[in-house]
Amino acid sequence: MNEENPNNLNNNVQNPNGQMPNEQVPNAQGQNFQEPNPYAQSYDPSMQNMNEQPFIQNPMPNQQMNQNTYTIDRRGNVVNGQNVQQNNVQYQVQGKKAGPVKKHGMSIITTLILLVLIAAVVLGGHFVYKQVTAPANRAGNTVEVANNIAQGGNFKSDKLKVGAYITYTPDVVGDYTVNAEYTGQERVLTISQNKNMHWRIFKVEDDYIEIIATVPTEEGLALSGAMGYNNGVYLLNDICKTLYSNNALGAVGRSITIEDITSKIPADTIKSAGYEAIADTYKTYTGANSYYPELYANENGSGIGNAVQYINHESLKENATNEGANDLNNINVETEVIADVKNNGCSQSDSYYTTPLVESPSNKGYKVAANQQFIATHTAFTSNVTTCFSNEAYGPMFYGTQKKYWLASRYVNCAYNDMANFGLRTVNGTSLEIVKMFDSDGSAFTVSYSVLPIVTIKNVKIESGIGTAKDPIILQN
Repeated sequence: MNEENPNNLNNNVQNPNGQMPNEQVPNAQGQNFQEPNPYAQSYDPSMQNMNEQPFIQNPMPNQQMNQNTYTIDRRGNVVNGQNVQQNNVQYQVQGKKAGPVKKHGMSIITTLILLVLIAAVVLGGHFVYKQVTAPANRAGNTVEVANNIAQGGNFKSDKLKVGAYITYTPDVVGDYTVNAEYTGQERVLTISQNKNMHWRIFKVEDDYIEIIATVPTEEGLALSGAMGYNNGVYLLNDICKTLYSNNALGAVGRSITIEDITSKIPADTIKSAGYEAIADTYKTYTGANSYYPELYANENGSGIGNAVQYINHESLKENATNEGANDLNNINVETEVIADVKNNGCSQSDSYYTTPLVESPSNKGYKVAANQQFIATHTAFTSNVTTCFSNEAYGPMFYGTQKKYWLASRYVNCAYNDMANFGLRTVNGTSLEIVKMFDSDGSAFTVSYSVLPIVTIKNVKIESGIGTAKDPIILQN
């Protein structure tokens, strides 16, 4: 096996059609795309169009609560607003602290009966409300009183939208150590937690949100050869989970994947933008080119020990009858491709291993195929189109970091005639790329890129902030 010098990293960036890195890469339709990239310079889209009304979590224990707004000065006095109806008691909010409006004509006995009834309902347990302590109000802040905002500790706010800036602090942990036998290298790697990392909201669902770091890690993760291919996805996810989770928030870290990017592109645009591999492209590799990473035997699209079959259907014309086909010349003559490949295996972004595969003298992480032949399915693609996303905030998230980082997603490139190559997907500044680690002739390559975490948060409670870069959302711990 010829292994590249580990000190000469990242010179094996390739595209799925065998061109050199500086060439344009055709997409699945054979077209070249090269658009000007608005994120080549430091790019920070304005968040000024976002709804900047703060959202406070301070429900009153009542049966019905009207939604109203009012403004509080530094002393806690209400300086303007509307009347607030709570428990059939009207509160006046006009230039002084909110208090009950005096109702002339209501007898003392009636008032006492009303208070007794309210106390009986509340203490009797017929209505249970979750009290959420509101933060101290700053002068001039508009306070929105809303009912039913607390459900199981989570709530939705109009400030929780894609692209909003958010403050997040992971649990304090030590450095992550990557053993050499996991990466195909000869040295131990250490990756530390970035305690000054900034975040933006990446996804909003009914019961959770996802946030993404605005820059990747300082230290890079170096991966080499078949072991790098086998363990790369596992290590990237485990690094992010270990360094960027928060137990109190129910927050779990993971690495960004290719699906995180492609899922944000409209279906009618994804192929023309180059974010899709040519479908149903298979190839057989034999003899000295029949080596494969151990994990590949468990992946969708692999056919270890098998070969692609091509069947020409010219015989269909000879056997066809006039029934249902008056003109036999209109019958299409096609070549059928039969590839006996796995379709119930793991996906390109599946870690597969629950613990990393360990390199040893008897296991270098690769095997030679049975009968010295195997089928590989082409999954590689690259793109430099950065303005094709469903939300304009996604482009800067993916391509505005100005750094190279891994995607926790594997690929196989069948664009070469003599050998397949295996590697991980990457973002290189302003383009989506593929970087090989292992060739089917047994050659190995070493590559080092940074890590970009995404965090899923289930316990979402906003303390303050409106989601802009200057006033990010702050979560309650």
